Amino acid sequence: HEGNHHIVYAFGTIQKTSAVKFHHITPDYELLANQEKYHSLMKAIGYLNENSGVLIFIDNEYTTNHELMRDIGIGAQIVQKLGIEHIHLLSTHANKDYVGLSGFGLSIEKEIIL
Repeated sequence: HEGNHHIVYAFGTIQKTSAVKFHHITPDYELLANQEKYHSLMKAIGYLNENSGVLIFIDNEYTTNHELMRDIGIGAQIVQKLGIEHIHLLSTHANKDYVGLSGFGLSIEKEIIL
């Protein structure tokens, strides 16, 4: 998408119902300098190692709500291509509203707060 490279790491077998963690690609020094983001990513990797699922790195740092909506669409397309229909969303914040996922044949079955 627009010359960006998105990366998916699969942990275990990808199923129609899978745990999914989205993470924006940041330079290593920024990730290591931000303990909250670092620990969140490490918790997600630990969860995925134990329970299977996918970690999706989105190559786009959004600054506006419009760009956030575009990132959700990109993430939804990636999840759809992987054959996932029902998402167990790994997140640090509860009750985010992801409008338009049903248009991709996707649903968030549950949110797992890390």
